[in-house]
Amino acid sequence: MKKAILLGTIYFLTSCASTKLTSGAEQVRFTKGIPNADEYEYITDVSCSYTGSFSSILDIIKSCRNDMKNQAAQQAGTLVFIENEQMGSGNCLKCIYMVGSAYRKKQPGM
Repeated sequence: MKKAILLGTIYFLTSCASTKLTSGAEQVRFTKGIPNADEYEYITDVSCSYTGSFSSILDIIKSCRNDMKNQAAQQAGTLVFIENEQMGSGNCLKCIYMVGSAYRKKQPGM
């Protein structure tokens, strides 16, 4: 019984923890404007969806943004264009959903 309570507590605490940035993701930036095609090249779509019953809305937003930065960095992205974001819909006031496109700076001569 004690083991079940301990495992349940660990699960509860880790489910509330925010998503941490992976190596390189701290360099990724966000924009709400379409990147200049002469400077940036499209890599891939990125998205996140988070619900946080026991987390603050700011922690949920940070986790979602960190998730998108991690996805972009994994593909050598440096910029994420946020195309759509939805927060707090229906019965879920602490839900967030974001969709974007990851870009990287073009190399000279490309």
